[in-house]
Amino acid sequence: MYDNVKDQYVVSLQNNSNYYTLGYDESSKGWVSFYSYKPSSGFTLNNVFYSFRDADLYTHYTSNNYNKFYEGNLNPYEESKVTLVINNTPSAVKVFKTLAYEGTNGWQAKNIITNDSGDKAFDVSQYNTSLDYDTPGLSSFNKKENKYSSYLKNNSDFGNNDILFAQEISGIKGMYVSIDLETYVESGVQTSAKELFAVSSETVLSSN
Repeated sequence: MYDNVKDQYVVSLQNNSNYYTLGYDESSKGWVSFYSYKPSSGFTLNNVFYSFRDADLYTHYTSNNYNKFYEGNLNPYEESKVTLVINNTPSAVKVFKTLAYEGTNGWQAKNIITNDSGDKAFDVSQYNTSLDYDTPGLSSFNKKENKYSSYLKNNSDFGNNDILFAQEISGIKGMYVSIDLETYVESGVQTSAKELFAVSSETVLSSN
């Protein structure tokens, strides 16, 4: 299928209940996204993208209910997810102290893990004005100067040669860190677009 809105070709590989729907962008010459819907076929007509699910025809990009394809229970709501790898000083072992992003509210960070030491951080929940960010054990994005940022709190087990228990220190150590950023909405309804422009982390070189 060709999706004129995103200027992508969409391919759906299906085998009974298992399927993968992917978008291909010619300008980047690569597969740029997975999608959660399972179409039978689809097409673009008069600058409108349509797809079939069984014998029913659906119009895309006409609803304000984001991340929800088709009506009923054919496709449940699914979060958007972006997996990132941050390595701003290649080949150097670093301590990742913070996580920050530029975009809209509604993103949370999960599976924050470094490569070699296996250090991991507590999940970071979305920014919420009603939260007390000084509460011990709470890790949430805080909004400052139109950027959402959070300190990374270590959630690793006690390791060999550790002087302090890992959860008593901040930051996670490794050459690079892998992070899953996911959208968060309540009650399975997302009525506004969630945008993500840039992700960064404040690091210092490890002293040991």
